[in-house]
Parts: sequence; C-alpha cells; structure tokens
Amino acid sequence: MTSEQAAPPPAAAPPVTPRSARRDLPVLVFRITLLISVICNAYICWRIAANRTVEKPSLAEQEQIARALFVWDVRRSTSVLPATDHQLVLSTKDGKVTYEFDRQSRVLTRSTGSESFTLLREVESASFLFCQRPRPGNERRGTEAGLVLLNWRTRNAKGRLEPERSAAACL
Repeated sequence: MTSEQAAPPPAAAPPVTPRSARRDLPVLVFRITLLISVICNAYICWRIAANRTVEKPSLAEQEQIARALFVWDVRRSTSVLPATDHQLVLSTKDGKVTYEFDRQSRVLTRSTGSESFTLLREVESASFLFCQRPRPGNERRGTEAGLVLLNWRTRNAKGRLEPERSAAACL
C-alpha cells in the first residue's frame, strides 16, 4: 500500500452510548411516569373535592325545607305531647319528633331519636300554636291538637328582619 492509497474505511459501528445513559434511562422513564400519575391523581382529587363541596342553602330554600318537613311531621303524627312555648314534641308511630327554637344560637332544630338537623338559621323568633278541634258540649281533649302552627321570623343576608313566615298542618 502506498501512501496515496488509503485503507478502506471500517464498517459503520452502532453508536456507542455511555454506560451511565443506559443506566439512567429506566430512572428517567420512572420519573416521567410518576410525574404523570401525580398530575392525574391531583386532578381527580380536585374534582372529587369540588363535587363534595355543598353550598349553603339560601334563606328561601331553608324555609321551604322547614315548611315541608314540619307539615310532613305533623300530618304523620298521632298526637302533640306537652311542651314549652319554644318546643314542639310530636308523637309518631316511629317515635318522637321534636322541634326546638334556641334563642341563644338563633336556630330552629328538628330532632328524631339520635338525629338532629338544623332547619333554620338566623331566626329572631319562633313559636308554636296548637288549636283544638271544636267538640260538642265543650269537652276537654287534653293535649290533642287539631291544627298545629309554626311561626318564625328570620334576618336576611343584609341583617334586615324578614316578614313573619308560618307553616300549618292538621293532625
């Protein structure tokens, strides 16, 4: 071989990657997979939390629920038990249902057994009225009422006193 003639070029060899790059590839794939998983799970958790957030019902919705529950309870009750002027105890087949107005916390609550539910908030006043059915000869019927009324007044979001509301039902 002369100096003018060059040796044929060697066959193209596959590109050589450093050993550290081959070792880091699984770690890189794992990190990317973990990052995608965290992002997806965070989004799912955020959506679940957003769906669980319950908005506070408006005053009109609270009053509608309170009125419906009161009428339902009175209609399915068998009698009215003795109570105070800020408490109503209805006797039903399933047990006692108690409506109570707490002046300190300004809430009207409904209780059945071990369950208690706040019906109305920001209540300025609440009272219960029992009317007996007329009987011939003016006979006494004890605490059995024919008509039961619930009257209440609330304050709106601006603090203004709302007109008196009421719910009435017959036994």
